Amino acid sequence: MSFARVDRADFDRVVFGPSGHVTRYFERKGRQATTLAKTLCPIGDTGLLAQSIDFHADRDGLELFANTDYARYVLQGTEPHIIEATSGKMTFIDTRTGKRVFVETVNHPGNAANNFLQDAIDAVFP
Repeated sequence: MSFARVDRADFDRVVFGPSGHVTRYFERKGRQATTLAKTLCPIGDTGLLAQSIDFHADRDGLELFANTDYARYVLQGTEPHIIEATSGKMTFIDTRTGKRVFVETVNHPGNAANNFLQDAIDAVFP
């Protein structure tokens, strides 16, 4: 019987190394998930949340993230809460009348969670 053996270090490099098959697979899936997450992301006044979406991939897996200080509030949602003006009165649009109103406090109803990052990951890894 004849056989050839692949050295374990060579195997690990080809499969798991920085340019190995597993890393390239996660990088390809990361690009797909990033593109999809940017389409699923709610777009506000600036589009900053969508612009901040990126990923990190290596042999251990894929991490998709949004790099803004308020991303977690969109992803996890918020409970109803009171917002108080810090200096003077703040402005907001009354959703019932559509008019601008100046107030010192607002009873915010909270926001439902919108985990568009996880939705994108779930879509590219069915």
